[in-house]
Amino acid sequence: MLPLQNRNKQNSDFSEQNLTFDHNFNESNPMISSTASLEESQSNCKYLCANKIYDNLDVILSDINNGSKIMIGGFGMCGVPENLIRGLLQKHISNLHIIAGTGGSDDYGPGLLVKNKLASAVDTTFIGSRELNRQYFNGEIELNIVPQGDFTEKVRAARAGIPALFTSTGVDTILETGNVPVKYSLGGESVEKFSEIPEVKYFDGQKFLMIRSYKADFSLIKAWKADSKGNLVFRSTARNFNALMAGASKITIAEVEEIVEDGELTPDMIHIPGIYVNRVIKGNYYEKRIGVLAVKTENDVEIFQDNLSQERLEKRLRIAKRAAKEIKPGMSVNLGLGIPTIASNYVDEKYGVLLHGENGVLGMSSFPSRDKIDPDSMNPSRQPITLSIGGSVFSSDMSFDIIRGGHIDVTMLGACQVSKHGDISNWIIPGKRAFGMGGAMELTKNCKKCIVCMEHIAGESLKIMDECTLPLTGKNCVDMIITDLGVFEVNEENGLTLIEIAESVSLEFLRSQTACDFAVAEDLKLMQQ
Repeated sequence: MLPLQNRNKQNSDFSEQNLTFDHNFNESNPMISSTASLEESQSNCKYLCANKIYDNLDVILSDINNGSKIMIGGFGMCGVPENLIRGLLQKHISNLHIIAGTGGSDDYGPGLLVKNKLASAVDTTFIGSRELNRQYFNGEIELNIVPQGDFTEKVRAARAGIPALFTSTGVDTILETGNVPVKYSLGGESVEKFSEIPEVKYFDGQKFLMIRSYKADFSLIKAWKADSKGNLVFRSTARNFNALMAGASKITIAEVEEIVEDGELTPDMIHIPGIYVNRVIKGNYYEKRIGVLAVKTENDVEIFQDNLSQERLEKRLRIAKRAAKEIKPGMSVNLGLGIPTIASNYVDEKYGVLLHGENGVLGMSSFPSRDKIDPDSMNPSRQPITLSIGGSVFSSDMSFDIIRGGHIDVTMLGACQVSKHGDISNWIIPGKRAFGMGGAMELTKNCKKCIVCMEHIAGESLKIMDECTLPLTGKNCVDMIITDLGVFEVNEENGLTLIEIAESVSLEFLRSQTACDFAVAEDLKLMQQ
């Protein structure tokens, strides 16, 4: 496991002095001078540079200017190009258009650029940052919320030189009608700009929406190792969007933990060939933060999360344990953000189950013990994981090939609302909060079975209802609902049937907490654990 380095060091410690590196390179293939301008450094590089290694952060970022459109790799807090982001903060530029799979947090990842007002627009699949939410609803920033599968295709198409493509994601939602708020007026009183209405085409009788590939100036990515030719190797789930974004813009800049001698990376070891990479720099230090500390204990699991009371944690564990009962031997199962990822701790590995995470992992297993935490091995909920025997990691585009190709048997998702007919809403509360749909729109459309795992109510708001009042993620797609109060089977035509009820919960109380009618199974059982 890689060490967690300098966790207590603050961003304010950065200066030009401690951004200097003293890595020794072969004199016959010298490193680009830290004092040379970018133009001077590149003047000797005709076509592909013989050496792509830089030793000065200011130089490597010098042509990123006001208004640049930048792809930023990483998923949550895993695989974030944190040194490059800190370097951007020193430039005092503005009006950046950020394209990132996830928004990070207010003080780490792409969210750090938003917090410091360097960005005027963000394209992402999952918000994360509270400050991004605030700026969006206050009309200070444009926010394009993109389904994660579409996002990966827009990036992959950019790398392949494909201008546009068609996808079934978003059909029958406000993505199809162009009603997603992109920019609010200052103060948030009205919407100034909505999403574009996509072109619609039918293939074999099925409706598809056109999406355009991204056009970006720079890709800022993070890898584990590189050589002077720009060949890259990633580590565990830190591959995510990083591998996908290499070569997807005009200039790709990679920061790495280790620079190795040419030849040390054999052809079979290389994940991304150097033809996709223009510049490489060794990071000064890495915090490698963990989004949500979650560990396996002798008796159960512990999750250390802000605003998560012991009562709510117990509810979530109850739901996760019950959800694990739906995972049968030999299944491939996607575990979505939140409660579903906890279920990985209650699945017996001898079942031969493949647990999938949309961040690029197959074979997720339980949380590690505290002394085995690896910040490069995370689940989509930003929690540390272990991998089962035979597990694998890959980039985000392959993760969604698995989903869109119909290779997942069951998906488990969280939700804001679920209707009695199986509609689900889980990505935005207009005017209040945007979460982003992540991969949920692809998962609800392409997996064979969809199970919602959620707390039965949110505060005083009922979540199971006749019709969803929030914008839909998917329509008529939910097959089962598991909450802390009970388990419902969902039928598109006949509605809900309660098949299990939690211990010490009365039927009368359950009806009072549910905003629609439901049938009760003749053989109603106590909720399994």
